[in-house]
Amino acid sequence: PPPEPGRISERVLVEDYAGDDAIPISRFLDDDSAEGLEVRRRLAGPLLGAFLKMVFVDNFVHGDLHPGNVLVRAAVAPVAEGGNLKQ
Repeated sequence: PPPEPGRISERVLVEDYAGDDAIPISRFLDDDSAEGLEVRRRLAGPLLGAFLKMVFVDNFVHGDLHPGNVLVRAAVAPVAEGGNLKQ
């Protein structure tokens, strides 16, 4: 449900449901094949950028940041198909 006016403020964290297509990044950590390593390399840059923005721009520190709490949308995650990486 959307946040209710009067119950939200800059001091309240509001979460969204990421959807059924969101994949925990921990799933990508299990694949040590050449394709899996390439997928992790391609995910590392955006993940690091989001983390640095969260800390230094948004002045926010996630209190429970671990691979199960970082989600990747399947529609934009690089996926190996027949040895070729696809978006």
